[in-house]
Amino acid sequence: MRYLSFTKYERLKKFVNRETYLIRKADKKEEQISKLEKINEEKEMELLFNQLMEGKSINELDARQMKGLLKVFVAKTAKINERKIQLEKPPNPPSNNKNVISTSLVEDLLNDGYFFETMAAIGDGSGTEIGPTEGNDTNAEDDGHSKDLN
Repeated sequence: MRYLSFTKYERLKKFVNRETYLIRKADKKEEQISKLEKINEEKEMELLFNQLMEGKSINELDARQMKGLLKVFVAKTAKINERKIQLEKPPNPPSNNKNVISTSLVEDLLNDGYFFETMAAIGDGSGTEIGPTEGNDTNAEDDGHSKDLN
């Protein structure tokens, strides 16, 4: 629509002077900066958490780092508790027996400290994927004949 086709009221309603425009842009940039600072802080604390898991001394940390680590710890604890709840629920009946996980295996993993260290290392948002990423889990040399199944 053309500008002149609007009524005078509609034109004035949408009118923005330069000062208002610049203030809005500055506010948006401040919001973006604060979001980036928050993300940066989370990543820094995640890295610090992983360094502590690898053996860094907790005595080397300042108060800001300790507070950040407490937040990371609370978040990781919540994720672990959520995962425990998911693992305690009875699984849906699987279509094949390859995907069945025994409850004793789950209990062993929950009691294994190394498992949690590994989960902390791969759960840092680095994009690490677990499991096959290519193909469809079938043998590439399988031509579909029954002799291959023996």
